[in-house]
Amino acid sequence: MADRLLQTRVPPAIARSVKEAAARDGDPSTAAWLRRLLTRHFSGEAFEAWMSPRERTPATEGITSKRTATYRLREVRRHSPEVLELEVRDVADNPMLLHGVDGERTGQVFVLRGSATLWQLIAHFPVSPGRGHVVLRAIPWSDRRG
Repeated sequence: MADRLLQTRVPPAIARSVKEAAARDGDPSTAAWLRRLLTRHFSGEAFEAWMSPRERTPATEGITSKRTATYRLREVRRHSPEVLELEVRDVADNPMLLHGVDGERTGQVFVLRGSATLWQLIAHFPVSPGRGHVVLRAIPWSDRRG
């Protein structure tokens, strides 16, 4: 199939962070970085994530942070543009998923590396130690900090 042209505007609130992330990753332009991010996302490649306290997590955390990831996620199903089901692997001694702590009660959000979206954990299904599925809901921009 032939390549498709995709044009987009980066929201002003994250434009600087996206440009810095592209430079840090060695991409010659923001557009090249976004293309790589989209290709990785839709090809089913695993991506890194961690949980962070919602009240202290800016919307740009996934783009600007150099934090070590706790989880490796792979998209299983997109229930809607705002709701994702993901397979979780390589949980590094993090009991949150395995012991049923949900993000709503604990005030934690999932941060996905390279994403300007913060995600609320709404369901989790442990399969075995270090593996499971999670369902995440995007936090609306109006409810975010940063």
